[in-house]
Amino acid sequence: MVDDRNESEDESEDESEDEFGDEFGDEFGAAEAFDLEEQENAVEWARGGYANQARLERQREFQLAAQYIAMALSSLPAVKRVVLFGSVAAPLEREEPRYREERRARLLWVWHECNDIDLAVWVDDVTDLKAMQRARNAGLQFVAAAHGINVAHHQVDIMLMDEESDSCIGHLCIFAQCPKEGKRTCSTPGCGESPFLQRFRDFEFQEDSLYPAFCTVLHEADGYPDCRKSPLLPLIVGDTRLHRGQ
Repeated sequence: MVDDRNESEDESEDESEDEFGDEFGDEFGAAEAFDLEEQENAVEWARGGYANQARLERQREFQLAAQYIAMALSSLPAVKRVVLFGSVAAPLEREEPRYREERRARLLWVWHECNDIDLAVWVDDVTDLKAMQRARNAGLQFVAAAHGINVAHHQVDIMLMDEESDSCIGHLCIFAQCPKEGKRTCSTPGCGESPFLQRFRDFEFQEDSLYPAFCTVLHEADGYPDCRKSPLLPLIVGDTRLHRGQ
């Protein structure tokens, strides 16, 4: 009788072990899933931190690229002044997270993301804007070769300013042909009035965008800094034929 009881108790314990073993396994699986979720959250947090750091680094990369572009532009006689403005020139502002991963990371704020370089270029002649395109490209090629910083030419927005009237006369076109076939922007009144002088239909020049406190003067032909005196200029333009007819 005792043996039967013992065997019954052993079977009961075995069943209990199986029952609790299954429950423990389920709990362990849930705990493992929870750990994985925590890891995912940690990754999201890390991504959020990296995103902010990357935005600061990208701003610095754009600033460096702008300096090399200004040096290349200074080699053109028509260029009298180059000013960096916009978000690349000013301290980055805090914004609410826009991307899903940033919201999942529960970030309260993120730095503004710079997407392009805004340059204001004062000129006294717009008859050879193709040379300006070549100079822009030469600056971009140099910063890529020297620093490994890649910036596409369409990420450089060059606003052309008339030296005498100090007014905006248009933008340097990003297309290789003027007019570019099939592009609606080329049908804007005044666009292509001078080859590669681009005009936007709804563009309105905001004078406060060039407020000195939020801008950086990169080149001043009759003042400081004069990029033409930089020892890097021959390295940037090199044998590149920037001018028409060369």
